[in-house]
Amino acid sequence: MMRTVQFACTLPKSDADALNAESGRIYTDMLVRHYRLARKQGVWLTPKAGERLEDALGGPTSLHAHSRDAAQQGFYKACKTARACRQQGLDVKYPHWHKRFRTTIWKKTGISRSGERLWLARARGVAPVSVLLPPHLIPLPATAFLEARLVWDRAAQHYSWHVVVEDGVPPLPAPGTTTAAVDLGEIHPAALTDGRETVIITCRALRANAQYTVKRLSEIRAKQDRKAKGSCSWKRLQRRKSRFLAQQKRRARDLEHKISRAVVTWARERQIGTLVIGDVRDVADGKRMHSKRLASGRMDASATTSPTKRKRLESLLPWSRKPIPVRPVRAPCRMGQVACTVINPRGACIVARLAVLQRIETDWVLPIC
Repeated sequence: MMRTVQFACTLPKSDADALNAESGRIYTDMLVRHYRLARKQGVWLTPKAGERLEDALGGPTSLHAHSRDAAQQGFYKACKTARACRQQGLDVKYPHWHKRFRTTIWKKTGISRSGERLWLARARGVAPVSVLLPPHLIPLPATAFLEARLVWDRAAQHYSWHVVVEDGVPPLPAPGTTTAAVDLGEIHPAALTDGRETVIITCRALRANAQYTVKRLSEIRAKQDRKAKGSCSWKRLQRRKSRFLAQQKRRARDLEHKISRAVVTWARERQIGTLVIGDVRDVADGKRMHSKRLASGRMDASATTSPTKRKRLESLLPWSRKPIPVRPVRAPCRMGQVACTVINPRGACIVARLAVLQRIETDWVLPIC
């Protein structure tokens, strides 16, 4: 079974920075030469032609030949991903940012084993990089090491090694032949059923993590807006924001891993061999999903439960050019009748609120009867 093992990097930071800076230089050079040729001559290079062009014009490098190829191929992999996302209707840009640093990759041809150390080759005449293996990787043969990556951890603020190994352990067989269905959601991460039993896996910490990310990020941005862009204090806040986002991303990844572990544990306890995961991203393609406008500004509260329905409702709101976040508010009727549902455009500007009042001809947040 192929696994990626992470452990700390003991290289001096200056040496590790030099390796990743060289990878970033090669990636940026590949990006610039590719777009320059496309812009001036109208030629979109194939990956093989682009690699040959950068090899010929990019100058010498201190990296291994295949590590250089990996940096060049990173640009074309990003182009392939952007093309696939656009075909699915996503608004994704092609890679265009210059990279000062980039993860350095050593392929299997640049990795050798000697005792308790891995030797990662560099250019001819340059000493290889020595990596001390952790104890649990020492029993593996030299052929088990397939790839090595030098990764900068933004949350921990240090470098780490990501080594891909083939540990020789076969995957476990399916515990049974029954099938279960999994529905992924935002409030409840997963809802499972095997036809006889249903279980909902809740992870409130995941929602709390996302909410705290937005809250703390708004505080940092508010402080940053009061600084001159490019100043020392602005850069300090920018570093703090980048590290905070990396920390929150790692916390979310850990919680998602625990959720998936809970799903697998539930399936194994019930001898389930196949998990069917629902994917509703394209369920409404080709369907007419418009809703009816309700009289006097009333809308069905259930229509605000999904993002797609909410976008449609925002397009029906005529009182503001910008989308207004609407939220159903239940208030007691002035006539003492049963509570009814109205729409309260929280966060709307004063002009928009006055327009709403004129439209529904009633007091603010009081129901229409």
